[in-house]
Amino acid sequence: MSSFHPAYRELLTESPCLHGEDGQNQWSLAQEVMDWLTENVRPGDRTLETGCGYSTLIFAMAGAQHTVISPIPEEHDHIRRWGLAHGVDFSKVTFIAAKSEDVLPNFGPEPLDLVLIDGWHAMPAPFIDWFFTCTKLAVGGRVMVDDTQILPCRILREFLEQETGRWSLERRFKRTDVFRKLKEQMFEGDWRDQPWGARPILTLADYFRLIVRPTLVRGLRRLPGIVPAMKKLRSLIQNRNKSN
Repeated sequence: MSSFHPAYRELLTESPCLHGEDGQNQWSLAQEVMDWLTENVRPGDRTLETGCGYSTLIFAMAGAQHTVISPIPEEHDHIRRWGLAHGVDFSKVTFIAAKSEDVLPNFGPEPLDLVLIDGWHAMPAPFIDWFFTCTKLAVGGRVMVDDTQILPCRILREFLEQETGRWSLERRFKRTDVFRKLKEQMFEGDWRDQPWGARPILTLADYFRLIVRPTLVRGLRRLPGIVPAMKKLRSLIQNRNKSN
């Protein structure tokens, strides 16, 4: 990191506000995640992020062929203004002021080396960002899922963590996870072939309705006279409820 762009230390020291139309908010990655980016992004790497911020500056400092997709153009202006004042070169950075769900379905075919998913966190946005970028990611490339303390991002993390053979967890930070793509084909088979989706989901009520109740009914039916007695009891209860 000592040989990384000098503006990185200035970024950490100054902690500029870059978010919001007025540039009065600051929502950055954790420093340990930003440090990881400085150590792992190389000049010429083909990178993409949904969302923008300090990470955008780091990709630019690293000399990556970087694409930023986020819908607030004023934030792009704040980033460029701070970066240019600190000697950051944006000649390899493409800013797209739009929603990722509108851009990614038609995004170019060039393979990507790293994707940072850190845009809209409402369901199903993280999955949309992942779905349309994972096939563009080169084998051996990485996807980063940020803000995994938020449920939609956490579910995406859990899904990728169980996709053995297709994805491998490389690094886990407090609220950011880095996964490496292991094979070209992402979507083979159906839900039964996905470990996360094939897990049975039974609540206590489901367990009673599907397993306990049928077993209990079969056992009671073996007792003489029990079924008519149960029906009579149910009828009495229903009539009493109606009268009340």
